[in-house]
Amino acid sequence: MPRNDPLKSVLRTLDVLELVGMSRNGLQLKDLEKSFGGALHTLLRTLVQRGYLIKLEHPIRYELGPAVQNIDQRTRHDALAQQVGPIMIEICRQSGMNVMYQQPIGNHVVVRLKTTPEKHLFVKRCSWISSPYGTAVVFQAYMTPHEQDAYWATHEMHSTYQELWGNLENLRKYLKLVARQRLAIIDSRADGKFRVSGPILNSAGQAIAAISAIQDCDKITPQQAQTGVQLIYRAALQLSSPQLAQNPAALPATPATAVSAVKHRTADSACTESRSNQQYHGENQQTTLPTA
Repeated sequence: MPRNDPLKSVLRTLDVLELVGMSRNGLQLKDLEKSFGGALHTLLRTLVQRGYLIKLEHPIRYELGPAVQNIDQRTRHDALAQQVGPIMIEICRQSGMNVMYQQPIGNHVVVRLKTTPEKHLFVKRCSWISSPYGTAVVFQAYMTPHEQDAYWATHEMHSTYQELWGNLENLRKYLKLVARQRLAIIDSRADGKFRVSGPILNSAGQAIAAISAIQDCDKITPQQAQTGVQLIYRAALQLSSPQLAQNPAALPATPATAVSAVKHRTADSACTESRSNQQYHGENQQTTLPTA
C-alpha cells in the first residue's frame, strides 16, 4: 500500500482514536508513538482542532474530545427516538393533546417527532425549532445560572412570553421548581395554550431530550389536562437513564407540589386566577403507558 494511501491515513486516525478512547487518563505522545511510530504531530493537532481530541497539560496527554461525544450522543438520541414513538401515540390517544419529542441541538431546542389527536396513530418526523420560553424551558431548568444567562442573552423574550413570565428572574425561580419536580406545566392565557413537558435525563442528570404535550386551552378539559400531566411525567421517568429510576417507589406517581406559574383557561370557563397545578395530579385516575 503506498505511503500516502488515503485509506491508510483513515485507518491510522481511527486506530489513534480507539487507543485514546480505551485509556482512562489519556495518552502521552510517547505512548502513541510507540504504537504508531513517529510523525503524529500533524494528525494529533488536526484532531484537536476538529474537537475529536483534547490536549491536556501536566503531563501533556490526549483524551477524546466533544466531537466524539457528540457522535455518541446522536446515536443514543436515535435509539431513544425509536422508543418514544409508541409512548407518544398512547399519550395523544388518552389526553387529546399534541405530543412532541424534543432535543437540544446547538443553541436551540428542536422538535424531532410529533403526533396529533387527528392523526394519533402516526408519528411525524420533523425539525422545528421550539420557542425558547414555551416547553423548551424544561431544558433551562438543568442549566447553571451562568448558562441560563448566556442562553437568555441570545434568545429575546417576545411580548407574549413577557406576559407569561413577567421577567427572567420569575422564570429562574420557576425553573428551580421544574428541576425539583422533573416537570414543567405552563398553563397560560397569554397565548391560550396549555403545555406540559417532562425532561429525559441521562445518568449524569442532564436533560438530553424532553417529551411534551400542548393543546389550545379551549380544546381541552381539565380532566384531559390532568391525564396529560400524569402521562408526560411517567413517560419522562420511563425514558430517562435507568440509574435515575432504580428506586421508582421513591418518586410520586405525579409531583403533588407542582405550582402553576401562570393563568389557566378551560373549555368550561374563561381565564381564571392562578391555581395550583395540584388539580392536574389526581392520584385516582388510572393512566397507562406502553413499555418502551
